[in-house]
Formats: sequence, C-alpha cells, structure tokens
Amino acid sequence: MDALLLDDLAKSGLEVFAYAMPVVGTEGVGVREHELISPASVMKIQVALAVESLIDEGVVKAKDRRIMLPAHRTPGPVGMSIMRDEVVMSVRDLVTAMLTISDNVATDELIDVVGLDYINQLTQGLGLSQTWLASNLAQMLDEIAREVGFTHYQSLADHEPERDGAPSLSEIARCIETSAALDPTRGTRTTPHDMLALLP
Repeated sequence: MDALLLDDLAKSGLEVFAYAMPVVGTEGVGVREHELISPASVMKIQVALAVESLIDEGVVKAKDRRIMLPAHRTPGPVGMSIMRDEVVMSVRDLVTAMLTISDNVATDELIDVVGLDYINQLTQGLGLSQTWLASNLAQMLDEIAREVGFTHYQSLADHEPERDGAPSLSEIARCIETSAALDPTRGTRTTPHDMLALLP
C-alpha cells in the first residue's frame, strides 16, 4: 500500500490492517496482515463453512427447521432482529440470511446448530492458528454492556444520558473501545491473512 496513503490514514487516527491476493495464485500483498484484529461480521464466513461442512457430512440436515422466538433474538439493525413474530427457517436459509444481509439472529442460531468448539476446531484444522471465535454475538454484546456498567445489551441500547444520567455517550464510547470483546488478545480474533486464506 502506498506509504503516503498510510501516512494520511495514520494522521486521521486510523490504523490499517489489510491483505489482498489474486483469486488464482498464492502471492498476496498486505499491511500488518499477520497482526490480530477483531473480525466483526467477517467471522460469519467461519460459521457458514462449519455449517456447510456438517451438512456435507450428513451430520446436519439442510432442510431442518429452526424456530426463532422474538423474546430470544440477538440484537441487530436488519433481518430477524427487527421482526416481531416467530420466525421459522431452514438451516440452509439461515446461512443465506447470514451471508447476504449479515443477519445476527441467523448467525447465533447457526452457532447453536454446530457449536463453537466445532467452528474453532475446523478453522484450526485448516491451519488458521490466529483465528478464534470466543462467543456468539448475543454473548459478545452482553459482555460489552456489562463492561460499560449495564446488566445486558438491551439496557445499554435503551440508555439515554439526558434522561437517565451517567454514563455519558463519550464514557460509553471509551468503555466499548477498550472492552474485551473488541480486544483481539482477549475476544474473538483473526488476522487479514487468515481471513483471505479461508476463502479459496
């Protein structure tokens, strides 16, 4: 990556971790591509791979129906997170929802189907030693909320400092930034290189 661009990004307070490689071939180019990062929704690729692997092995049935009740849904801005009624969906359609609109409910439901241990065993077995899924998304959000001082994520989401008092928005932002869930040495983690190695 161009040194001047990296310098401009650094002056803006941004850190760059990136890796790119051709679809055909193995040579790639990157910036800090072997350093740990928090993957955000990129981790959903690991979940999809685990589900599809077990479907291929016949352990999980693609057409099995899963019921998502409104009272136990992972928060999110799209998809089932904002639906009010019971949702019934097949395992394979949950994978589609997870990968196309980044549906958090679908992601956590699929993690329940295959289990964190299997997901991590699969990625480790592929040689992705720097990649680890520490929890599902609902647990991650609740953990962040507790570090800010709330009992669970919904109470954090409902908090309005002007109405409820402390903590302020700036205090909340500082706590979230330093939370274990967003620290790749303590929470879910990967590297840009690992994530690209997962795709071919």
